[in-house]
Amino acid sequence: VIHVDNKVVAELSLNDSDHYHYIFTFGDEAQHEAVIEVDGGRVRMLELDASLCPRGICAHTGWIEHSYESIVCLPNRIMIVFREADSDGLDGITF
Repeated sequence: VIHVDNKVVAELSLNDSDHYHYIFTFGDEAQHEAVIEVDGGRVRMLELDASLCPRGICAHTGWIEHSYESIVCLPNRIMIVFREADSDGLDGITF
């Protein structure tokens, strides 16, 4: 699930056979674009322009594939999280 400004903008499929790029807009007037890459049940955010995201932590997070992982871009209020928790390898979940 992709959140921008705490609003859901997309829910993407992460099947093992999926491979695609998803482009979404963000900013006060939706004037900027970000690209998410989905490949084999995992997801990553491609690098944004340095003027939009100076440290690029969101892109440097790399691939995520587990329910306890997330990608966050604080300067642009973007968050990518898994909707459903998978219990593989987890001994507990805290909310």
